Amino acid sequence: MKWIRILFNQCNLYIFCWCLYLLQGTIYGVGSAISVILFFLILFFSSFHLISVFKWKFKPSYFRGLECLVFLFIFYGVILIISDGQYTNGLHAQPPTINYLKRYLSSLLPVFSCYYFSRKGLLKRNTLRCWVPVFIVVAIAQFFREQRETIEALTSGREDITNNAGYIVLSLVPCMCVFKKWWTQLIGIVICFVFVLMGMKRGAIIIAAIVILIYTFQQFRSLPRSQLVRYCAGIAIVGAFTLNYLNDTLFQNDYFNHRIEETLEGDSSGRDEIYSNFVNIYLYSFDALQKVFGIGAEGTIKVGTNHAHNDWIEAMIDQGIIGIICYVFYWLMFYKSIKDKKIPRKSRDALLLLFVMTLLKSFFSMSVSGITIYMACTLGLSLYGGLSDSEEERVVRC
Repeated sequence: MKWIRILFNQCNLYIFCWCLYLLQGTIYGVGSAISVILFFLILFFSSFHLISVFKWKFKPSYFRGLECLVFLFIFYGVILIISDGQYTNGLHAQPPTINYLKRYLSSLLPVFSCYYFSRKGLLKRNTLRCWVPVFIVVAIAQFFREQRETIEALTSGREDITNNAGYIVLSLVPCMCVFKKWWTQLIGIVICFVFVLMGMKRGAIIIAAIVILIYTFQQFRSLPRSQLVRYCAGIAIVGAFTLNYLNDTLFQNDYFNHRIEETLEGDSSGRDEIYSNFVNIYLYSFDALQKVFGIGAEGTIKVGTNHAHNDWIEAMIDQGIIGIICYVFYWLMFYKSIKDKKIPRKSRDALLLLFVMTLLKSFFSMSVSGITIYMACTLGLSLYGGLSDSEEERVVRC
């Protein structure tokens, strides 16, 4: 009955709960009792893993930065609940105060869980390889749900809509590193890129293109010469397929062409004005104490019409200089882990893809609060060195 123990170990059950939770709005209602129970189960176990990893003396530098952010968000989130009560006192919106903690903890805590499972031998490369097809199905379901909700909101006359469907599928790209065959990785990346294009989110498309270029360079560097010809042929076929898809489908789409024209004309969908307004508020309306500590969680919706959709602006308004320092420290610790020679090269390659993807997204959207379970699995496994082909190369930080 070994397969039963493997199937129902705590790692697989944890990932299964996440997949089921993400399918709300697809196979069951959003905000139903099922989603609430699943979320609290996930949060309970993730909190246990946070405490366990925090106690470990030897771990990658990345967790020093991650722990800093987690405690920063918990501190500001608790103050928000105490000061504002049940609902945030926003200027144009009053979301539940608990949403702040929910947004950040559900993004960051799974990284601790996945690293914990990796060190305990429960999350391995073969394990994640089995989950990736499930992730693709769940992400595509999320993609179409997000698209449907966006269309319904636009039809109802709302204009403050952000379509993040492209970012959901984009987060799958680093997961393809778990496959050993380059052509399997390539197929998975093509599927992701097609859906990113369908999402028509310019930031997601730009980031996807950059990440895929880095991945291609990594493959050229690591593949033996005997496979380079076949790899180049595969790239050519994929390129031809992508161009054909663009020509036959997306280039015939009026909205897609309109988005391209806006990009070429320098139109940023009003983001420049939003960023400028928040910077001016910070410079000319905040006192010295607010510039250092910010005005608290959800500060951007307290002084503006919506979130800034830029992690650095959010940190500047919410946590002030303290927040910016914590963010810089987080990214420096992330980069330090990428340069750690104790982690096998293949794992560091995956970490580089995750680093570039999340760092670039932090300037276009909400990156730190947008780490999906797909990214968390790859991140936790890579930090442990679990993407190495040989057992001897893996790092056991006990």
